[in-house]
Amino acid sequence: MAANDKQEGGAHYKGAPVEHWDFVIMHDIPYMEAQIIKYMMRWRKKNGIEDLRKARHFVDKLIEVELAAEVEADPRRKQPSLDETRKALHGSDEDVNTYMNPDSGEPRGKGYVDQG
Repeated sequence: MAANDKQEGGAHYKGAPVEHWDFVIMHDIPYMEAQIIKYMMRWRKKNGIEDLRKARHFVDKLIEVELAAEVEADPRRKQPSLDETRKALHGSDEDVNTYMNPDSGEPRGKGYVDQG
């Protein structure tokens, strides 16, 4: 007996034009997306709203993963810290410290000359 001829634990995939796993294999769908499709295919026949919430949970995770990948691929997408911005504007750490007032932490201005 072929795996598609039986279903363990219910009939929530039966009657679909294609089995979930066959669809995933045919289209080479990655794991996270396959899970979303799985819950969307079965929600009316198995767990109702709970399956929709599970699908949404996978969508939320997929968004997190994709956003992190975009930042890693293009560091310009990441919001730089104040120190990173200062370094980018002024060069090295030494240059940044030269232009910062040690008492207030505020910029002194580019024309500042240390009198000490």
